Amino acid sequence: MPGVTSGTPPLPPTRRGLPLNTPSQDLPHRLGLLRRRMLHPTSYELAVTYFLEVFAGDTQFLRESAQQEAPHLLAVVAQAAAKALGRRVVFDEARVFLLTEHRFYHGTGVVGEQVVLFFYFDAVDTGIAALIPGTGGAMDVLRFQLTAGWPDPGRN
Repeated sequence: MPGVTSGTPPLPPTRRGLPLNTPSQDLPHRLGLLRRRMLHPTSYELAVTYFLEVFAGDTQFLRESAQQEAPHLLAVVAQAAAKALGRRVVFDEARVFLLTEHRFYHGTGVVGEQVVLFFYFDAVDTGIAALIPGTGGAMDVLRFQLTAGWPDPGRN
């Protein structure tokens, strides 16, 4: 009927007829799914795939993330990468972002010829780092905690 609208919200923009991935429209839910995957006792590497598929292409998610100085987080990520690589690790470059409301950090860094993708949930003191390419294949996935490493200087 003309002039009558349903209570259904409009669909997000589409690409090739499929809805675009827009986790920023339901960020608490999507971050909750990511956190559950990250905390899985044995299959936590699935969290990296989920992060790449769901969050990496969401421009609103990226716009809402503020660049952050987080030397404590970078130090622990470097420490985890060093264990996987069996050598000392120094970032050639790195960027860290924070979704303050959700206490969720994410970022990337470069170590030699490898990229390090990482994210960290402050509320559960747990994060994931992925080395791409990995030492024995496409990707090495590491889980880490900050309390086992460096304290956040911002909390002193």
